[in-house]
Amino acid sequence: MINSGTENTEQRILAAARRVFLQKGKDGARMQEIAQEAGINQALLHYYFRTKDRLYEMVYRQIFDQFFQPLMPILEADLPFDRFLQQFIEIYLESLRKNPDIVHFIFWELRRGGKVAARQIRRRFRSLGPDNPLLKRIHRAVEAGEIRRVDPLHFILSILGMCIYPFLARPIISRVFSELDVLSDEFLARRKKEIFQLIWEGIAPGNENMEEK
Repeated sequence: MINSGTENTEQRILAAARRVFLQKGKDGARMQEIAQEAGINQALLHYYFRTKDRLYEMVYRQIFDQFFQPLMPILEADLPFDRFLQQFIEIYLESLRKNPDIVHFIFWELRRGGKVAARQIRRRFRSLGPDNPLLKRIHRAVEAGEIRRVDPLHFILSILGMCIYPFLARPIISRVFSELDVLSDEFLARRKKEIFQLIWEGIAPGNENMEEK
């Protein structure tokens, strides 16, 4: 049984580390700063998490789980592929809006080689089985004739890129298009429709002429 005092201390440390990592990144953060932010001494911080690497991994895991949890049911849902695609896009965009910290951590991870992010993605996917559930779902749709033949990997990269780019580039977008708010209901509703329509019109059955010759 987990001691409630221990659990509260761990969560306080994780919350403090999250704030410091967001501000300075993993390389710029110092354990002493995190201890001060959490209101504890550095010895206690090391007692709970030993190293900055372990603490960073735990913070990233917590943030990633919060972000990814809403997507898990759709990956297992038995839906026609057009409904699966529509719901995946909608849930993914909403999860990005509700978990803005994930965008900052993705940015830091891109600069650091992405090893922690890759481990967390593989961990979440392993809970659904040995195979990547997105790749498996697309393969199944191709074989069932629900969509034209596509490269599953490039298909996934296209969806993820189209969804996350406005959030990653938000500071630039807000300066170039001052009237546009990436986090607004209006923008996200339109974005969901545009991404789905653009992708579906390219992969729907009957568009085999679009395949690479």
